[in-house]
Amino acid sequence: MLTAGLISLFALVILIVIIGWTYLLYVGLQLARVPNQTRLKLLTVTGLNVVLSICVNLIDSVFLANGLGNPKLDILLGIAIMIAIPTTLISWIYGIGIRQAIHAWLPTVLSPVLAVVFMLFIFRPYVLETMETPANSMAPTVLGPHLVSNCPLCGKKAFSNEPSKYYQNFMICENYHTSELQLEEKTLHPQDKFVVTKFLKAQRWDLIAFHHPEEPGVIYMKRLVGLPGESITINDGSVYIDQKKAELPNALKEIEYFSSVPVFPDMKLSGTVERPANLSSDEYFVLGDFSAESIDSRNWEHGDGVHHAYAVPASHIVGVVSHIYWPPSRWKAFR
Repeated sequence: MLTAGLISLFALVILIVIIGWTYLLYVGLQLARVPNQTRLKLLTVTGLNVVLSICVNLIDSVFLANGLGNPKLDILLGIAIMIAIPTTLISWIYGIGIRQAIHAWLPTVLSPVLAVVFMLFIFRPYVLETMETPANSMAPTVLGPHLVSNCPLCGKKAFSNEPSKYYQNFMICENYHTSELQLEEKTLHPQDKFVVTKFLKAQRWDLIAFHHPEEPGVIYMKRLVGLPGESITINDGSVYIDQKKAELPNALKEIEYFSSVPVFPDMKLSGTVERPANLSSDEYFVLGDFSAESIDSRNWEHGDGVHHAYAVPASHIVGVVSHIYWPPSRWKAFR
């Protein structure tokens, strides 16, 4: 239902933008005193402009998917979609010069401007926002830039960060098996792009986006495990809530949560038997699915200075991760 609702909402917004663009083109044609105006010509310009703009965007997406995108190309394609395609169509269909076509096109600039204002001040803050993650703390569920290998335990695809002083030991597969890193190839694959839905109420085991307690300007994405007022501990790979073993969703049955970080074995973590995470009335506890290499509630040291260091304050939650929308092979709905 949520997927259908979001698709319908996007379709409605796009339709409103197209109708607005068409009306503004009509106004521009009147101001430019373009002869031989008919409804058919007006709709033809709009229809062809939409189709050609979509084609150019698809070409750009293919370049990006194959690692061939660059800023100069993006600027050229943006100019083509914004100016070159519509003015050429107006000139051709109405049989007028480019200069007069530009005069007729000018009012349509208001359409994307109004759309951007709507997206920035209404849609993005209150409805949804698209994001991506720079690392793989949520692998295999949501991927950042990653290397791909094969799991020695089950043969499924396994994902890892590019080796560095922080990420160098492990990979995690589609069945949540954690194993030692095996570099069978060195191609760094691009990250997933996902949708954060702002109006959903976060529930346990949801993926949530939130402002990092130690760096409020940075948005993180983790799995919501502990709710306000609960006591969270991790023991033998499982999460315990108020000293009772948590029942995991079927999709997470194989996941193992670490009560120590292998890369930093001497680090004292929160949410362990020795140091349980006792949440206040407005605090949440979050974990990464790639537990061996995740920086999450277990190992935060300072917090926001008001709440517990291991807690995400309720006011910091941005929304619920509801879908992966790109690349198409990774499309997934979580809610």
